[in-house]
Formats: sequence, C-alpha cells, structure tokens
Amino acid sequence: MNGFKNLIKLKRSNLALANKHYSLVIFRKVVEAWRFSIRIDLVKRQQIADEFNRKLLLKIYLNKFKLHKQCAQIASAKATRFYKYQIKLKLFEAWKFYTVKEKRAAIEHENLVKQHNSERIKKKYFLIWKQFPDEMKRLKIRQKRIDELRSKVREMIPDYEVPGSINTNDSNSINNSIK
Repeated sequence: MNGFKNLIKLKRSNLALANKHYSLVIFRKVVEAWRFSIRIDLVKRQQIADEFNRKLLLKIYLNKFKLHKQCAQIASAKATRFYKYQIKLKLFEAWKFYTVKEKRAAIEHENLVKQHNSERIKKKYFLIWKQFPDEMKRLKIRQKRIDELRSKVREMIPDYEVPGSINTNDSNSINNSIK
C-alpha cells in the first residue's frame, strides 16, 4: 500500500503542480494581456507626450525666433542709426574741412585782390602825379583863356558879374530876404 500511497501523493503533488502551472500560465496570459494593454496605453501616452513636447518645443522655438527676430530688427535699426550718425559726422567733418579750406582760399583771394587794387591805385595815382605838371599847365592855360574871355565880356558889358563871385552888397540883400 505504500506504493499506492506514494502514487496518491504523487498524483496530489502532480495535481498541485498542474494547478500551480495552470494558475501560472493563466496568470502569465493575464499579465501578458495586461502588459500589452499597458504598452499600448503607454505608447499612446508616449505619442501624446511626444506631440505635446513637439508643440511645446515648437512654441518655445517660435517665441525664441520671434525674440531673435525682434532683437535682430532692433540691432539692425541701431546699426542703421549708427551708420547714419557716422556718415553725418564724416559729412560734417568734410564740410568743416571744406569751409575752412574755402575760407582760407577766400582770404588769400581777398588779400590778392586788395594787393592788386592797391597796386592798381598806386599806378593810377603815380600816372596822375606824372601827368600833374602837364595838367596844371593846361589848367593855367584854360584859366588864362577864361579870364581873357571874362575881361573881354567886362569891356563889352560894364555891369557884368563873374559867375561864382558874390558882391558883399548882394550877399547882405540875399541874407535879408531869407530872414
């Protein structure tokens, strides 16, 4: 009977082992199905998280791009203003240099003109001074001729007065009439 008892023990142990194996296989199938559904759920969640991450990164990069674009526009405007300012400085410096140069040239030209005018006046007066004796002779001859003509007129007209000479009697009468 020992053999029979051993056989029953073996049967019970095999049955327990079979039940355990069956439970383990069922558990494995359930766990595998659960794991598969969890993986599907995790994949979906991962895809949602990846999509959200892409959108978030896209939003962040777009904001950074907009900020970079604004900074670039501001920097470009600053660079343009600085360039225009530098051009104005150079232009005013060139104008300053040009006006100083032109003023110096004008002063030199004016000095040359004054010197030329002075030389011209000197030549003219020296020419007049050179011609002065001849001119004085002509004036004396002319005055002599005028005096001769006046004397002839006085001989013909006894009460003739020379133009430009006023008698004292006439000047008193004129002063009285003015008063």
